[in-house]
Amino acid sequence: MTWLTAKAQDMSFRGPGILMVAETQGTGRTTLADMLRTLFGMSNFSNIPFDRVTSPGDFNEWMESPIVQSDETLHTTTASTYKAYEALKEVVDFRPKEVRINAKYQHPRKVVTYTSLLMFSNHEFALGVSAHDRRLYVISNPRTAAPPAYFDALNAWLAETDTTGRPAWAASVWRWLQERTVDVTELYKPAAVTDAKRTMLERSNGTVGQAVDMVLSMWPGRVVWYNAVKDVVMSQADKLLID
Repeated sequence: MTWLTAKAQDMSFRGPGILMVAETQGTGRTTLADMLRTLFGMSNFSNIPFDRVTSPGDFNEWMESPIVQSDETLHTTTASTYKAYEALKEVVDFRPKEVRINAKYQHPRKVVTYTSLLMFSNHEFALGVSAHDRRLYVISNPRTAAPPAYFDALNAWLAETDTTGRPAWAASVWRWLQERTVDVTELYKPAAVTDAKRTMLERSNGTVGQAVDMVLSMWPGRVVWYNAVKDVVMSQADKLLID
């Protein structure tokens, strides 16, 4: 809410990338995205596939959008785990910065991007996050979805319109965001290590990484010989599914 408040009050705010993890379907993230699209406007909100965010290719015009939502956030292969994270670091930045935009059928141009990234995933191991990551704020969504009656009532409320035919709820929520007090300096600090982020660090490390971490934690000295770690890991190759 603090992140959304800062963005509503100043569209040039970027802040950390938000990653919401829900292992259960039906916790309301799509409803949240639809509400944000209404609040901030269609032209200010884009839904971009995660592989395009981390591999922009020839066209990256989506980086002109103030808010980018990315569903199904997940590295696709073991080899690309950290590659995806490294590419994501180029997109997630606390500060506005100049980027070169390549749009289809248009000349390249330089713009200042204010993109804030909101990612959704159903996997606790969605990204190979660095232990020293400063840019991603990881949130764990409820493990149990709300009952259908909850969403029936919510959807009925969202469907209500004012005398102009616009969503009646939007003006009230937007006003509430504008009236909230937020300390933006806190949002420019390194993203907190939440329980969800700790879980992602553990799960995304993989079995080999966990074995290496175990060796390092038990090693008596400050220097570890490479062969010592290698021998321990390779001795468990059949169990760790090492190629």
